[in-house]
Formats: sequence, C-alpha cells, structure tokens
Amino acid sequence: MIEIGKKFPSLDMLERIATALEVDTPELFSMKSVSNKEIMSLYKDTLLDIKKVMDKRLKELEYK
Repeated sequence: MIEIGKKFPSLDMLERIATALEVDTPELFSMKSVSNKEIMSLYKDTLLDIKKVMDKRLKELEYK
C-alpha cells in the first residue's frame, strides 16, 4: 500500500525501512542519491509496464 500511495508509513516504519536499506531516514526522500541513468531506467520500465497493461486491456475489449 505504501508503494502505490494508498498509505503513508509511520515514522517508526520509515526508520525501519531506512535501517533495512542501510540509509539515513531523510535519504529515503532525496533524489540526490539517484542517478539520471537510474531515473531514466525507471521511467522506461514504467512506460513499458503501462504499455503491457494497456495492450492486455485492449485485447480483452476486442474479444467482447
């Protein structure tokens, strides 16, 4: 639910996530630690995922 924006983690949960990722809690919200290459890769992957979902849905609608 956190990943899709339906819930926001408590401060305790944020600290636990940061500990598990071996980063400081504020770094969870920093884009400075993410390279442009990583951002572009995420962007590309997101667009491909959206395309797959849309293609699947369009095929489902064709058969109705």
